[in-house]
Amino acid sequence: MFPVVKENLLHIWRCYYTGLLLLLCTIAFASRNSINVYYQEIDNFPVKYIVINMNDPDVVVTPAVASNFPEGLESWDSLLHRFQPDAAINGTYFDMSNGHPVGDIAIEGSLLCRGSISCALCITPSNHVDFFNCFIPHEAAWDGYRSVLCAGPRLLADGELCVTALQEGFHDPRVLGSAARSAIGLCTDGALLLITISKNISLMNLAAVCKKLGAFQAMSLDGGSSSALYAAGRTLTTPGRKLSNLLVVYATNEHFRSVSAQLTHTTTPVLARLTHITPPISLKLDMPPPIRTIVKSVDLPMEFTTLHDCGASVSVPIRILKPNLSVTIHGVTPMTISISDVNRYGWCTLKINRELRAMSTEHTLHYNWDSTLDGNGETTLEISVWSADSDLLAQEVRKVKVDNRLREGEIHTQ
Repeated sequence: MFPVVKENLLHIWRCYYTGLLLLLCTIAFASRNSINVYYQEIDNFPVKYIVINMNDPDVVVTPAVASNFPEGLESWDSLLHRFQPDAAINGTYFDMSNGHPVGDIAIEGSLLCRGSISCALCITPSNHVDFFNCFIPHEAAWDGYRSVLCAGPRLLADGELCVTALQEGFHDPRVLGSAARSAIGLCTDGALLLITISKNISLMNLAAVCKKLGAFQAMSLDGGSSSALYAAGRTLTTPGRKLSNLLVVYATNEHFRSVSAQLTHTTTPVLARLTHITPPISLKLDMPPPIRTIVKSVDLPMEFTTLHDCGASVSVPIRILKPNLSVTIHGVTPMTISISDVNRYGWCTLKINRELRAMSTEHTLHYNWDSTLDGNGETTLEISVWSADSDLLAQEVRKVKVDNRLREGEIHTQ
């Protein structure tokens, strides 16, 4: 009987460890794919953005506030150290004289601040995301929501450009003009976008960028020297001043619970409990006709190559799905680069003529290359794969021909 019992015990242990391993792999995969980082040039603006999968019930997105909230500021490094987020972006505007926010903030169903601006990001306990413009900011409008952050101006409403800063009460020329920006958007597939642009950009152009990223709802956050972005263990956009509040992201509820006590202070007053689920008071505005940008996409043959090994124990295979680099490039050319098993690495970057054009932490990097900005002639593409610690693991450098005199298969002589 003993050999049978021993064999059964070994089988049980094998099943246990196999199940545990699968669980850990599932958790790691879910965490990895619920928060991804990108860099793209869109309309000649350098766009850094984070994509958060709100369909993952384990993800938590919530505001967080400075240690001496509601008045007072805290450095970016100190905020990150306290909150330990997987991703973060700066939050709403605040009074520079005392640090008091000018928009409503609710954390874990508790309203901590009332403000005068009424464009709101609202998130339910089940990760359903809503964007609203309300007639009068009031805690009743946020009943049933776990997280609320009021900022603005609104950029997109139901897929249409909706820049209504004056109607929302914004009069500060620093907001109405061109400046470095932060924004947040929602896509139809449930992806939440955290966006920063370091180059001065108008609200209308910011709305167009959000739309091109696939958002159908979007609003601006505080910008200028407040603009800040963090993910994958590093600051992607560094703020130039201390902040009052920010929006933080956790890939797992367990991680969130381990630091949730740090999101507020024990002395922070709670103005209202958001316990009753009622529809918010929404404002329907008369919108101008949408501005639509159409980019012609051309299907090109697939090419397969392998990156040269730069010290890694294994080579890194890459598929260049678009374009075929043996043909002459012209106009706007969609690029699709797929890295095999990127979970074993950290980042994939694309440089064109030594200038960073795109970056991704996912298996596939997409980029619409406007070759008219690079001139005609030989152009250098550099694809690099990096570790999470920013060590270069592999790199491929390719030369391609660009000729934007090429139209419909012909080269027109000058």
